[in-house]
Amino acid sequence: MNYKPHLHLLVLILISGTYSLAQNHSCAQYLPDMMTNRGYLEFREYRDCMLRSSMDKSKEKRLRTVSYHTQWVKGIAFAGLDFGNQVFIDTAYNLIREADFDEFAYNNGNVIVAQKNKLFGIVNFNEDIITPFEYEDIRYCCKGLNIVSKNGQYGLINNKGQITVPVTYERLDYGIYNEAGVITAVKNGKYGLITTRNQVILPFEYDQIEICYDQVIVTRDRRMFLFNTKGQKLTNQSYDKINCLSRYCCKLVQENKSTMYNSKTMTVSPALFDNIRSTNNDQYFIAQIDTLEYLINSAGKVLTSKGYARLDYNDQTGLLEFGTGFQQCGYMDLREEIVIQPRYESLYPFYNGHAILGDADSVYFFDTNGRCFKAFAGEFESTQSNGDVYYINVYDKNGSRTSQVYYNIRTGYEINPGYNHIDNWTNRIILRSGESYCLTDEKGKVIVPFYKYNMIRPLEVSDRLLVSTISDVQGQRSGLIDYDGNVVLPFSYSYFEYYKKGIIKTMTTDGREQFIDHNLKFVSKPREY
Repeated sequence: MNYKPHLHLLVLILISGTYSLAQNHSCAQYLPDMMTNRGYLEFREYRDCMLRSSMDKSKEKRLRTVSYHTQWVKGIAFAGLDFGNQVFIDTAYNLIREADFDEFAYNNGNVIVAQKNKLFGIVNFNEDIITPFEYEDIRYCCKGLNIVSKNGQYGLINNKGQITVPVTYERLDYGIYNEAGVITAVKNGKYGLITTRNQVILPFEYDQIEICYDQVIVTRDRRMFLFNTKGQKLTNQSYDKINCLSRYCCKLVQENKSTMYNSKTMTVSPALFDNIRSTNNDQYFIAQIDTLEYLINSAGKVLTSKGYARLDYNDQTGLLEFGTGFQQCGYMDLREEIVIQPRYESLYPFYNGHAILGDADSVYFFDTNGRCFKAFAGEFESTQSNGDVYYINVYDKNGSRTSQVYYNIRTGYEINPGYNHIDNWTNRIILRSGESYCLTDEKGKVIVPFYKYNMIRPLEVSDRLLVSTISDVQGQRSGLIDYDGNVVLPFSYSYFEYYKKGIIKTMTTDGREQFIDHNLKFVSKPREY
């Protein structure tokens, strides 16, 4: 079975003009924090905050949504709108101005890292330049500090624009599990450890350095050593391999046998295992001896009375996922008392109070008391990222997928087999049967019936517009409909796709390339940037 989450991504497109946000904004926080490959974003993401055009005084004001905004800095926040433009707003959600840079990278406290003319710089929330747009890259380091690169060399700059580590190193890396304010640096091809003020903690003589909370794993001549972030050696010997397991524990491997070092107690556990791996709880680990797995604590003590073919700890419920043999999965508590019998071929971990288990023919939903409250004939495929909507595939005797089942565990609404494909997109469900499509709401109310259009799909740059296609004597033609099924752009186009900066690119059926903004008005081709 495939258990990869079915993620629906919201892509933002552009809004132009002057706007203000309705002050009556009843919004629920959606994401408290986000991590990206560019760094830590202090974002709050919102739904149902309506944006109104202050220039349009007619009753037909187009409503828009604030997708996210940063924290408030002296009454100002940077915000992204669901149609793409980047703006600054006040605490009453009124527009102050549109951002004067090309791309937002991240915000670090009271400053913003942005890109302009393909170079990076740092500005404050009034867009006063703190660091000129002259760096090839700027990455998040830690609160108040940023890693910059110029001419292939790296340094550190603070939110005031002051260089705290000169831009002379071949590489700088703060790492993910770093709480000590130290940085790995590379000079002349060798790794060292420095502070954010460029003081050397470990000399530049190592082949690799990895920071793991308050532990530092270093490699030299294929041997690994363990230090703390003050540069003090924690173990008396070197090891074949050292891996970070948790905030306080590292796995030490010597001659294919594993043990644990606990930095809290500063001890090495005496027990030796064939392998040790972490769980989603810092207090529990899974140790392997031969082919069996055991639950152990941070001191290396074995907690289960016997080994299991499969074992894992579920932090949401405090239950153990276990297997007694091939395709025999279930749940038990820490006393090894059975909660869900181990008679299932597959297991999807508990999330929001329910777990999914499956056998050869069916999918079962269980609560934390081991009660099966829902079952479907089929095979579990995926879930949406919010954990509410599940998709189950139905197969024939030859192993070919014939249809899908849709189940919303929050509302209890389900769509039983009979459709080739089911897609949930921002409170709307798209059903496909053969070559015909239907649009419904989350409770099954039909908005667009089957056979009206021979294709309906989301317009990826908007969570409120759908591309629909018809075929008739004039051939196949596409148009745009809204979530209520109203035609907002006629069926005179060959395709729609996102271009850049919130502009939709389309082609008319007679071969003319056109560009459309968020108001579905035709605009000139955006300039290159």
